[in-house]
Amino acid sequence: MNPSVVSDPLQNAFGILAQVAEDRGRVYRWLSLGFYAPDEVLVEALRQGAVKQELIQATAWLGMDQRRLLDCLDGLGARADTSLPQLQDAYESLFGKSVARIPAREAAYLWRSVTHPVEVSSELNRALINIYGQYGLKPRPDAEDSLPVELEFLAYLCQLERQTWQAGTSKTARELRRQERAFLTDHLGRWLPEFCQRVEEGARPSFYSVLSALALRWLKLEYGPGYPSPLS
Repeated sequence: MNPSVVSDPLQNAFGILAQVAEDRGRVYRWLSLGFYAPDEVLVEALRQGAVKQELIQATAWLGMDQRRLLDCLDGLGARADTSLPQLQDAYESLFGKSVARIPAREAAYLWRSVTHPVEVSSELNRALINIYGQYGLKPRPDAEDSLPVELEFLAYLCQLERQTWQAGTSKTARELRRQERAFLTDHLGRWLPEFCQRVEEGARPSFYSVLSALALRWLKLEYGPGYPSPLS
């Protein structure tokens, strides 16, 4: 047998891991886009069914576990006729400047366990700026702890992980995977459950209630067994 025809098992494994990292990044990217203020890009993606189809493709590697997401993905597909004004009204009602708004930022969920919430918020932002800065990223000021930014950062780490698997630098790829998990443990995973619960309780069946349910189920799958108690 010609040795050149025989595939390299290690390269095959790296290729699979690269694809999984890319797919995970696609999920985080769609979640991030969904939690930003709505625009025509999101509306058109819903209208064309791109959100549902791409997320189905991006989670196929989960195998049987993908079933835990399918009703949420079907729910997103059912929002194909949602207009931009409808999304804007729902977004403003949930996350706008009203007294009953649901804050979509990490600092809002830490204040109950501290004595000086303003100081903690400043420390949190400095910590996040430092984390993002290690990768050459600089979010818009005062948006460092917002949900879409934290999701977008995880999408970016997944993209870097994909590139390192493709380059065969497995040590760097594994370190990036550890960084992704650490960010979930130290940041997003600490407050996303309460946020999602409040959205599902406060929103009529809508794009945002479905998106929140999807985000929570996805993070449970991402972390796997042993996720911190709020997500168990």
